[in-house]
Amino acid sequence: MTILPAIALMLGGLVAFFNWYSIYASRKSGRFVSTVPLIGSALLVLGFLGFRHTRPYAWLGIIIDYGTLSLMCAAPMLIREAWQISSINLLHRFAGANSGRRDDIRLFRKSIFTIRCVYEPPVPCDEYGALVQSYGFRGKWHEREGVFRLEEYADGRVLEIRKAGARFVTTEQNYPPDKKYPYDKLDGLELRIIT
Repeated sequence: MTILPAIALMLGGLVAFFNWYSIYASRKSGRFVSTVPLIGSALLVLGFLGFRHTRPYAWLGIIIDYGTLSLMCAAPMLIREAWQISSINLLHRFAGANSGRRDDIRLFRKSIFTIRCVYEPPVPCDEYGALVQSYGFRGKWHEREGVFRLEEYADGRVLEIRKAGARFVTTEQNYPPDKKYPYDKLDGLELRIIT
């Protein structure tokens, strides 16, 4: 029954090779080439476990596969970021439906905010006819005299959310005036507070 472990080692080695190759491909092309985590290392570990002499070294399958190794290195940061924007840390949430788009702005503890906008139907975002269905931002916020000021999210842009009667309205500063397709403009939105 050494055929199945040998096949697992070969397939796992192939996946691990291409995961390591993705580093070279990313540098050569100048574009990010993604890896496939977990699959290569799972196959390598199963393959090592199938042979009596390699069984004690099965843990090496995790290190040999760059995709899994990079995921393990990034896991603490991913967990921290997920915790920072979890519902437990949510302080304020604003939502609005403005001319074919739905806006969701969430303010979290530690001065972190997220913005998510969804278009229905999608709208043009460049001269080649590409359409954008959704986009998002993340940055820092603070409150002063009842005005929420959102910063550090897009090339020096600043968004202020202030109360106007029963609703809240937005004012954006430093938006590029010559932008031909202003799909990501956040000025003049009407929002209601949910949380």
